[in-house]
Amino acid sequence: MKKPLSWVALSGLIVTVSSLGGMFLLWMYTTIQVESAKAQGIYPSPKEGMLALIQHGYQGIQKVETDHAGTNSFNGSNPHIWFVTAKVWAVTRSDGTPLHAKGYDWPGSYFLRVENGWVHILEGAFPEMVGFGMKIFKIYGCNAVYDPCT
Repeated sequence: MKKPLSWVALSGLIVTVSSLGGMFLLWMYTTIQVESAKAQGIYPSPKEGMLALIQHGYQGIQKVETDHAGTNSFNGSNPHIWFVTAKVWAVTRSDGTPLHAKGYDWPGSYFLRVENGWVHILEGAFPEMVGFGMKIFKIYGCNAVYDPCT
């Protein structure tokens, strides 16, 4: 007569399968998001990526000032995840909506380091989670000789 699995063994099995499944889903999500971002464009730097987004998002641009461009981590531990903000003085946004009452907009965007440059990733795509996936799986430049993910 076979003995049923003990609750300890069953719990261990459930944790193992759940962990492996979670890791697989994180790898898939990371891969899909980065590949999608790469298809939208690869920029030489986060600042240049932000300028390209501004050129596309505004009409009659009068002035642009980069307000912040740097790693999104407080201690610099994730140099492959940057957040860039800029002040934009323009006539209007590309969709025709007016700028803020102050006379300028203050957009901000995330950029991730990949093998041959930087890609823009929407905030709603969870860039911190994608960056974490890049780091733990050592993908998209996180395994290069110059490792931007260490």
